[in-house]
This record gives sequence, C-alpha cells and structure tokens, in this order.
Amino acid sequence: MGRAGKGRRGAEGRRPLTVVVQPGSTLPDPATARVSAPKATLERALSFAERLGLETYDPYDTKGTRFVLWTNKNAWRRPLRQAVYATELLFPMGVRKAMGVRKAATAGGTARLAQAWIATHRLTGDPACLGKAETCLRWLLDHPGTAPAGIGWGVPFDWSASFGNVPAHTAVSHTTHSCGSAFLDYHDETGQSWALEAAHGCCDFLTKALNRTVTKSGSVALSYTPSDQSQVLNISAESAGFLLRCGRPGDQPLVWKLGQFVCENQQGDGGFTYSAPGSVTGENPIDHYHTGMVLNGLIGLSADRGCAAALHAGLMFHLERLFLPDGFPKMRPDKADPLDATSAGESLVVLCHVLTCPHVEDEVKSEVRATVDKLTDFVVNRMAFPDGGFLFRQYGPFKMRIDSLRWAQALLCHGLAEVCLLEQGR
Repeated sequence: MGRAGKGRRGAEGRRPLTVVVQPGSTLPDPATARVSAPKATLERALSFAERLGLETYDPYDTKGTRFVLWTNKNAWRRPLRQAVYATELLFPMGVRKAMGVRKAATAGGTARLAQAWIATHRLTGDPACLGKAETCLRWLLDHPGTAPAGIGWGVPFDWSASFGNVPAHTAVSHTTHSCGSAFLDYHDETGQSWALEAAHGCCDFLTKALNRTVTKSGSVALSYTPSDQSQVLNISAESAGFLLRCGRPGDQPLVWKLGQFVCENQQGDGGFTYSAPGSVTGENPIDHYHTGMVLNGLIGLSADRGCAAALHAGLMFHLERLFLPDGFPKMRPDKADPLDATSAGESLVVLCHVLTCPHVEDEVKSEVRATVDKLTDFVVNRMAFPDGGFLFRQYGPFKMRIDSLRWAQALLCHGLAEVCLLEQGR
C-alpha cells in the first residue's frame, strides 16, 4: 500500500486528529450534533476535494514503478520490495519523488466524487452540485481505459496481481462498475440519456470483455480483467447488481448465475473470502472493504430469496466481526489494524443503502443504524483533518496521509453524503 507518515510537510499526519465541530458552536441536543457534525465535515471535505483536483497520488502508484515490478519476479528480491514499503511508510512523498511517481487522475476516484456530488444535490437541491458531477462524468468519457468491448476504466499505472502484471489504463471490472454506477446515479437524478448510454457501455464491457468461469452447478464467475481467469467474489456480486439495475433483458440470465456463484461461495459464518476457495494459491483473506463490495452487490439482488438470505448472513458477519465497539472498521475479523479509509467509506455507503432496502428486516436495520451512527462519529472525530482531508491509513501510532482522491477523499465524501441524506429523512 502507498503510505504517508507525517502528512504533507511532516507534521499533520502525526498530530492528533481533532473533532471537526468548531469550538464554541452550539449543539442543542445529541440528535442535532449527529446531523450537524457530518454535514460540516462533508462541506469541508468537498471543498478540499475541489482544491485537491482530480490528479492526486494513490496508494498503489509506487507498485507500478519499474523497480517494484522488478522485485516481483523472484522470491530473493522480496526483501528489497519490503524495504521500499517500509521506507514509504515513513517518507511517502520522498519515496514517490525518488521513484519518479507523478500525480494522476484516476477513474475510480473521479466516479466516486461524481457520486458524492450527486448525493449532495439530493441533500441540498443545489444545481451546482449536478454541474460538478457532470464535469467528472464527462472527464470519464474523455479518458476511457483500454477495453476489447464496451467501455471500461482502470488505473493510470501498472500494477501486479496474483494472476500477473496489469498494464496501466487496462479496463478492469471493479473500476468499470464504479464508473457505471456513477453514470446510473446521474441518469436517475437528471434523466439525461447520454448517462444511460454510458452505463450500457459498461454493461457491454462486463458481459463481453471479461472471461467467465462456469462452475459445476452452472453458476458463473467473471474475471477481474479481460486477460485473466480469476474468480473474485466482489466482482461477480457488484457486476450482477449493476447489470440488474441497468435492466437490459439480454443480461438478466447472467445476473442470476453470478448471484448464484456468490451465494455458493459464502462461508458458513456468513463471511466472504476475496476469491472463490480453491481458485487461488496462497492467502485468500476476508477483509473489510471487499466484504462491503459483496454486500453492495447483494443488496441489488435481494428480491431473490437466496440472495436475501446471503445478504442477511453477510450483514450479520460484517456487523459482528468487522467492527470494534467504538465503530472502528477492522481490516479483518481477527485483526483490527490497519485503520483504512476505504473500509470506512465503503461501509458508510453500503450500510446506508441497507437501511433503504425493502428486503432487510427491521430488526437487522436497527443494528445497522447503530453501526452507521458509531462509524459516522468515528470518521468525523478520528479520520477527518480540520482542512477537510482524510486519513488514508493508520498502523499503530503511524497516521498516514497522501490525499488520495480514489482511496480516501471521494469515497468518504460519498459516504458522508449518504449519511446526511438518511439524517435528513430521519
């Protein structure tokens, strides 16, 4: 992971994070505090995102440098790679400058920022928010990734996965899902046909460009990229929910085969490993943000009884095993550290969507509501900097900040906007 040890100039990342409610402000009761603190944090965070711009550093940008990719080729080079990562932990900007890493716009961050502006428009009614969302979406259309079919997006740097190295700008399933979801959100808000057409282009990528693994039961897994045969669970869940939401008749049989694949590979305790068991060598963990992505897909499929049951079991696992009592989003069931911005942001979005899902029982929603409140307080009080930026990660005493639009700023803006919408209705 890309890491930041001391903030922009060496001090901000280590100083204690402060509560973002301004000193001297009057909060008449806890309910008012619950509404005003997230709104104030959201306003600062969106202003900071505008100052930040689309081009930022990214936690994974050092992973695509020639040296790091070279260290991936042999086991004896592994200590060199670990040395780079350890140095990056303490001197993130210095390592990036030494390795020639430049800031770049990412499709995933741009799409999430568009969703944050769309949600903020629903919250405030300010037409300027839609204009800012459209600017992000037009940028996506002007900067597509390399895709053999449809339209898709990736990341602007080379990166290495268990199935091999992936060249920069190669369209991938998760990022394309994020972009497609942003286009659909904008279409739902405005009725603009060009946004729906872009979403349908994403459907073409997911259904025609990716490889399929058909299991013995007839269920189907989609690959991460057009060049691999991976069976990543969150990819299949997210793609199924997105294809169902788009509603193209020809895609519907695939939707339920993907949903079947996800349900078949759920663990007995409700958890989801990263990939289908047996499909990868080495570690195959359950972690916080990939679990959130699977749940996000299952929400869209929950009209189906089997998917609703998987969603219920997965939610209970998520609530009981992936949070500490104070709302800290644990990275893994057996390991809290590192505190991670994407874990927090993904859960804010997904759990807010659960609360509006008609196929989730009220008793479960009550537990979700309590977790959303705790997580929101945690983000506001312990992850937000006074200038509007967010913590990227924290390992023990090391607070890491690199102001990544993709991994921290945009997703947490989107999550807080969804929380504020819920509070407004509440």
